[in-house]
Amino acid sequence: MNLRATTIAEFVRRMIERSGPGQWMLLVTPPDKLSQIAEQVAFGVAQEAEPGEMPDVVRPENANALVDAVMRHPHAVVVGTHDWPAAEWARLDTLRSRLLCAQRVAFVVSDRGAAHLFTVAPHFARFFTGSAWRAVLDAELMGEEERRARMADLEAWSGWSTAETIRRAEARDLPSDPEYAEWLALAGRSDLL
Repeated sequence: MNLRATTIAEFVRRMIERSGPGQWMLLVTPPDKLSQIAEQVAFGVAQEAEPGEMPDVVRPENANALVDAVMRHPHAVVVGTHDWPAAEWARLDTLRSRLLCAQRVAFVVSDRGAAHLFTVAPHFARFFTGSAWRAVLDAELMGEEERRARMADLEAWSGWSTAETIRRAEARDLPSDPEYAEWLALAGRSDLL
């Protein structure tokens, strides 16, 4: 599946900037990072969200549970659907009209989950038209020159060195701007997110 690449920080920024009903976004990540990334996305959005717009991380067992969760939590980060059998995705496709109450929902899935979504639930997949990305973890898709150039841009933007940013992150004294999360990932310090 050929999706545009994005950092977690950029995905969070895009999610924060969207408002109004029916904002659906998809982030494809490695299967072993699904829960961790879903939590990072929810945390990042919560830093900027209004009190009634903070996303909940939901882990629905099946399509009906997903519909119920989104009706209760119209701002959500959905994870745990990657192991659903094709029949659950097909069921979700038939239930899609019940999901129109959603405000802002991010799906965090593996390649397998995305493949099921786009092949077995094509009508539901339309919710994500133009809003599907592949996560860049620790900037592995960037060349060394690109990574260094971006870090230099971030240093110029903030007025801090990379070492100062890491020091502040270790001290839990780092602003919540998504750029800092991107910076830590580029510096190989995603453990501080």
